[in-house]
Amino acid sequence: MMRGILLTVVCLAASAAWPVMAEDRPAASKDRPSAKPSAEKAGDKSADKSDPFVVPEGTEKELAAYIRRIGPPPVHDQATMERKRKAILKAAEKILAGKPSDSDRELAVQAKTFLLDDPVTLGAFADELKKAGQPKHARFVRRFIVVRGLRLAGYQLQRETRSGTPSAELQKQVKSAVGDVVKYLEESPPVLADKNVALVAGQVAEMTGDDRLAIATYSAMAKALAASKEPQLAFQKKIFEGMARRLDLVGKTMKIEGKLIDGTPFDWSKYRGKVVLVDFWATWCGSCVASMPRLRKYYDAYHSKGFEIVGVSADHRLADVQSYAKEKKVPWPIVYNGDRPSPAFDYYGVRIIPTMILVDKDGKVLSLDADGPYLKQWLAKLLGPMPAAKKATPDKAHELDRGE
Repeated sequence: MMRGILLTVVCLAASAAWPVMAEDRPAASKDRPSAKPSAEKAGDKSADKSDPFVVPEGTEKELAAYIRRIGPPPVHDQATMERKRKAILKAAEKILAGKPSDSDRELAVQAKTFLLDDPVTLGAFADELKKAGQPKHARFVRRFIVVRGLRLAGYQLQRETRSGTPSAELQKQVKSAVGDVVKYLEESPPVLADKNVALVAGQVAEMTGDDRLAIATYSAMAKALAASKEPQLAFQKKIFEGMARRLDLVGKTMKIEGKLIDGTPFDWSKYRGKVVLVDFWATWCGSCVASMPRLRKYYDAYHSKGFEIVGVSADHRLADVQSYAKEKKVPWPIVYNGDRPSPAFDYYGVRIIPTMILVDKDGKVLSLDADGPYLKQWLAKLLGPMPAAKKATPDKAHELDRGE
């Protein structure tokens, strides 16, 4: 089943920003040039002032200053862009052929990686760095390769899903791109910069509508992250396990733990025999709040027939959800675990809200995407046609008039 995914792949860069890699940014040092050094300050006496794309002779530090100087802003003329690309590549290669400082080597690796077009050439560059005893930089290049493949697959998948079902060829491409990410994560213990790469790979797999692929992807990434010593990745491992658990919920029972917003314990067992919509939401989530009138309409229509809603709040403060529930007179229970959201968020890897899960009278999950028209269809199937709406009172007219 296709789900609405916040596809961060569309804005995911190569886990780095020019000119320094995010996870390995060195501490400020005296030998580190400023962002925009002049040729004179960098000691660059031989630069051709009439042609900015003639690579100067000089030390590795002077060449690094040259790359920084001509890097931004972008040039829109294609011929000029190509000359600029070749100049930066040449300067980067000269730096790497010498004995640069760590920061200058980092700049050269990153510049060359960004400007090489051929994945085969990039792969050879990564192998070269690894053989030269530069595993950190080799991994940066490998990450760039898998992110680019994932990003291209994600763009195409997003386009095709707008008009229908993705083609078999694209499904194969996506599966290959996701598989490359998993292989990359398994090559060596993941670093913090790998977190978003892994997350986006799971989102792209989930967008295909192939739950088996998404479950396998999240499970494999959780296993790969277990090799890392980074505390944030240990937590992300649990989230990935939760995401796989959630996607595998259909036909199985789920559990919700915590307290109600009035402080009393929440008893999930009392909802057996009812059709229940579990709504993961928050008062700060615009789309969550926008869906409330529609949920209230279904609740009012079907509650007497055995339909319940259980809200699970992701709010930052208990007072916020208490205030909202009181002001809007929300009639269904809302779960919040005292001073933090219910552990169900992490247990099921819920990171996008609203997430609405429909549970049948036996406590088995029917749907992981029970919002909007899907909820209407399920309720009609399970509880019969929607009863005619009662005449709206003035204070509730705005709720009942909201459409799908």
